[in-house]
Amino acid sequence: MTSLQEERLPETQEARALKDALSELDSLRERIDALAKKIKLEVDRLTKKLDESRFLVGLADIDPEEFNNFLKRPIAIIPASRPGEYIIAAPKWLKMSFGYLEWVDETYCYYRASALLNLIFPLPDFLRKELKIPEPPPVKIVDGLLIAPPEKSEEIKKEFRKFIAKEVEPGKFQIKPLKYFDMLAALVRKGVLPYTPRPVDPSDIEPPSEMELSMLYDWQKRAWFEFLKTGSILLVWPPNAGKSWFMAWAASKIKGRILVIVPNRSLVAQWREYLKMFDVDESRFEVITYSSAKKYRNKNFTLLLVDEAQHISADTWAVAAAIPAKYRICGTATPYREDGREDYVIAFSGKPITLTLEEMKLALSFKPAKFIVHLVKRPEEKLSKVKEIIRSNPEPKTIVFSDSIELGRRLAEALKTDFIYGETPAKQRLEKLRKNKCVVVSRIGDMGISLKDIERVIEVSFLGSSRAQQGQRYGRLFHGRGGGEHHLIMTEEEYRKFSWRLMGAMMLGADIKIEKDGILQPVTAITTPRSKRIAKAQRKPREETATKKTAPTPPPTPIASIMPDTQVSSYPPGIQKVLSRLPRPQRRFLEFLLQNQGKYFTAEELALMLGYSTAKSFRETVKPSQLTKYPFLKTKRQGSKLLYGIELGTSFG
Repeated sequence: MTSLQEERLPETQEARALKDALSELDSLRERIDALAKKIKLEVDRLTKKLDESRFLVGLADIDPEEFNNFLKRPIAIIPASRPGEYIIAAPKWLKMSFGYLEWVDETYCYYRASALLNLIFPLPDFLRKELKIPEPPPVKIVDGLLIAPPEKSEEIKKEFRKFIAKEVEPGKFQIKPLKYFDMLAALVRKGVLPYTPRPVDPSDIEPPSEMELSMLYDWQKRAWFEFLKTGSILLVWPPNAGKSWFMAWAASKIKGRILVIVPNRSLVAQWREYLKMFDVDESRFEVITYSSAKKYRNKNFTLLLVDEAQHISADTWAVAAAIPAKYRICGTATPYREDGREDYVIAFSGKPITLTLEEMKLALSFKPAKFIVHLVKRPEEKLSKVKEIIRSNPEPKTIVFSDSIELGRRLAEALKTDFIYGETPAKQRLEKLRKNKCVVVSRIGDMGISLKDIERVIEVSFLGSSRAQQGQRYGRLFHGRGGGEHHLIMTEEEYRKFSWRLMGAMMLGADIKIEKDGILQPVTAITTPRSKRIAKAQRKPREETATKKTAPTPPPTPIASIMPDTQVSSYPPGIQKVLSRLPRPQRRFLEFLLQNQGKYFTAEELALMLGYSTAKSFRETVKPSQLTKYPFLKTKRQGSKLLYGIELGTSFG
C-alpha cells in the first residue's frame, strides 16, 4: 500500500474526537491569553489612574500585589472603646451595610457593630464570624423570672447580680421589680431577645384569606407570621414600606380592644382614618398620645400598637410600655436615639423585624429623593433661598419645615400659605396639609404624616444635630411617588456644628450634595459631636465611683478620636465629676447640651428632644434652675422665654 493510499484512509471516530478536542483546547488557550492580557491592561490602567490621583501625588508607587489584597478585603475592623463593639471602616463605593452607620468622610463610611446592633442592623455572615461576637447567654424571662440552665446558675447570678432579688431555685431568679426593664435592656445589649414567645391564640384572630395574604409585600408577610408566632414585634422599616398600613391591617384581624399610641395629636386623626379604612369598629379602639399613656396603666387591651416606637424608651414616656396588653406591634423608621438607648427600644417593643432599603427599593422600584444642602452666609438669607427654590419650579407639592415659630409665621406670610404648628387645632392640621400646594409646618409634622402627593421638602429651621429628626423629615418624601427633592438650608456655621444630622438621611440612602454660591459638590466630612455613647462607656459606674471615693481619671483616647475628620473627645475631668454626682434626668440634660455646645434651647425644645411630654414636665423633672450654679451652664432670654446652653472655656469644679 502506498503512502498516498495511507493518507487517504478514513479517520476513525476516536481520532476525529481527539482532533476536535485539541482544536477546542487551542482555541480556549487563545481566549485565556487574550483575557489575561485584558486583565493586565485593566490593572495597569487602574494603577496608573490611582498613581495620578490627587491622594497619591508625591507618594510611592502602588504595589500591585497589595492593591489586589485591598480589593479582596477593602474594609478595616477596629475595636471600639466599649467591649464587644467595633468600628467598621468601608469605602463609600462599597454598597453594603456593615452595621449602624455612625459617620462618613470624603472616602469612607464608618459603621458601629455589636451584638445589640446586630439585632436591628444584621451583619453579613462572614463579618459576624470574623468579629467573633460572643454567643448570647442562654437565658430568657418567663413570668417575671430570669431562667437559665441550672449548670450555668452561678455564672448567670454573678453576671446579672444587680438585677436579681433572689434565686428561687437553681437556674430560676426573681428579678427586682424596679429593675425589670433594666434587666431586659441588659439582655438585649448582650444580643438576647429576652421575650418568651406567646403565640397569638387562634380564638383572637379573624384569619386573613389567601387573597389578602397575597396582597402583602414579602416583608409584611414575614412580619405577620412572626407576629403570630411571638405575639410581640418591632417593625424597623424605612418610610413608605407600609408600617402603618400593616399595623392597621393586623389590628383588623385581631378581636378585642385595641390601643394605639402616637407621639402627637396630628397623628391621632390620621390613625383613626387608617383603622376605619380597614373597617375596625370605633367602639373597639382608642388612639392616644404618649403623654396620655399614664391614664391607661390599669386598663387591659388585646392589642397595643405603638407608632414611632423610638420614643418609648424616653423616661417620661416609658409608661406606655407597661400598659397591659396581650399582644403588641411597634413600628419605627429611625430606631436610633441621641441618648443611645436603642436597647430599651427593643426591650420595650418586641422581636425586631428588619427591612433593608435595598430590598424595599428592589420590590417597589423606588428611587430615593435627591438631597441638597444649601449653604448661606447669614440666617437672613434663608427666606430668599426658599423663594428661589420654589420659584425655580412652582409645581411640586411642598412642605417647608421651621422649628422656629417666629420664622414659620414669616415664611407663611411671605409664601401666602398656612403655618401649621402647636396652636393649630388638631382637626384642621391634616386638612390644611392636604389642600395647600405649599405649606409651612413646625416640628409637629416631623413624624408619621403621610401625603401621597408630596414631592419636595424644604428645611429652614431644625433641631441641632438630631439624626432622628433629619431621617423623619427626609422620610416624608418616601410617602410620595418616589424621587422628589429635599432641600436643607443651613448657614456655614450651622453646617460646621450640626452636619451630624445628615447621617439620619444617609441611613435612608440619601446621596447628599452641598450647594454653595451655585456650585454643587459632594459631602466631604461630617462633623461628629461629642459621642454620648463613647462618653457613657468611658465613665465609671456611679456605684463604683461612690465606693472608691477617688477623683476621676482621664479616660483612654477613644478610637473615634483617631479617625479622620472627626471631633470626638472626652469630657473634661471636672465635667465628669459633676455628671457622676447628678441624678439621671439632670445628667441627660447636661449631656445633651454638651453635645450641642454653643447652641441654646428653650424648655419646649428640650422637652421634645429628651422625651418629656411638656415643657412643664421637663422643668419639674430636671429642675434646671438647680444646675445654674455650675459656671459652664448658661442661660439667656429670648423675649419671654429662657434658653439653656453650655459654653466651655469657663472654669468648673
